[in-house]
Amino acid sequence: MSTNRCAWLFIMLSLFLLLTTPAGAAGTKETPKSLPGINIIDSATLKNWLDQGEDFYLLDARKASDYESGYIPGAENCIVPSDISIEAAAIDKTVAVLKKYESLRDIEKSDKIVAYCNSVTCWRSPKASLALVKMGFSNVFWLREGIYTWKKNGFPVE
Repeated sequence: MSTNRCAWLFIMLSLFLLLTTPAGAAGTKETPKSLPGINIIDSATLKNWLDQGEDFYLLDARKASDYESGYIPGAENCIVPSDISIEAAAIDKTVAVLKKYESLRDIEKSDKIVAYCNSVTCWRSPKASLALVKMGFSNVFWLREGIYTWKKNGFPVE
């Protein structure tokens, strides 16, 4: 195979991977498939809850610029640290951050809360979910697939 053809194939493969990988996901560690004390929810179920007028708090754990570019309707932006860890120190740091958000202070510990971020490679929402449980919330759900799959399914964003 000629050098030009190899270079062309390499460029095409690279372009394919770039276009089919969620933003920020290339080379990033995927989040766990489950977390202790956390209920996993998918986009279709969350959409159904919204359509049915289900009562819950929707926490967008992404950075402000991501939130401003589009969020799931009704979501409150509570920016969670981005480090790739769900170790005790990272959860404690996240608890301290979440305690600063006034919107979380009015929620009953038994109220339903759904946390999400970008995708399965974003570590903000699993940290937020674990921190919420540590804060005493007992009905925590995690949209593990994130807003990436929400948008991919054609669901609305604000």
